[in-house]
Amino acid sequence: MNKILKIILSFAIVALCFLLLWNIARKHLHKTQLSQLRVGIVQATRQTDSRQEIQLVRLNKALAHQLAQQTQEKLVIKQGSLNQLQKAFTKHQLDVLLVNTSTQLNAVQTGQKTITYLYLPNVLLTRSGQTLGNLTRLHRKLVLGLPHSMQLPTSLTTVPLTRKYYSTVQQTVAALEAKQIKAALLSTTDYAALTENTPRFLTELEVKHTLPPVTAQKYTARVQPQAARKIGSVLKKLRAQGKLGQLSLRYFNQDYTKE
Repeated sequence: MNKILKIILSFAIVALCFLLLWNIARKHLHKTQLSQLRVGIVQATRQTDSRQEIQLVRLNKALAHQLAQQTQEKLVIKQGSLNQLQKAFTKHQLDVLLVNTSTQLNAVQTGQKTITYLYLPNVLLTRSGQTLGNLTRLHRKLVLGLPHSMQLPTSLTTVPLTRKYYSTVQQTVAALEAKQIKAALLSTTDYAALTENTPRFLTELEVKHTLPPVTAQKYTARVQPQAARKIGSVLKKLRAQGKLGQLSLRYFNQDYTKE
């Protein structure tokens, strides 16, 4: 009888140990899942010739690693098109969405946050010798060309103009040269790359200083509600420590983290 009780007790102890180990493993697995930081990064389009678009993808990858390092979470990066990643974000498959254009992202669900982390400057170009001063007093609408990755700066939203979008920076500039548009809006980074590769544009095109002035493109991180406070705090810390500015310097040769 004692032998049978010992056997039963042994089985009970083994079963209890198994349950304890299973519970610990389940909790560890759950903890591991919660400790992931899932970041979506929009890839550059295949046909792009925009240096800014390419550099922004690189900066966003480096920023994602900084975020995960600060939050002490396992980084999971998902890359794809803006449309693909917006769908994944809406389904809560991503905690943070970083894009490589200044496309305005709509926070569809209550509580979703957007946090601005970069202000990249633009230039307004015309053909050499053209006048373009006070944009609010134009007698006819300004026909403005932009690469697909650009959005109209907020300072120009009140200006009477017609926008024409082009697939690449080169196509935008070609349209300006062909007099299909009166002015072109480029990022400062892309203008620098353009004149570096084709120096003649330094004399054939002019950078215009207008009223109202052309403001910078704002780049924002879209963040899920449960991660908004954490990511906002980390970005604030990275900015205060100068680490965000260092990323901007590395990829754009200037600190563009302040408006």
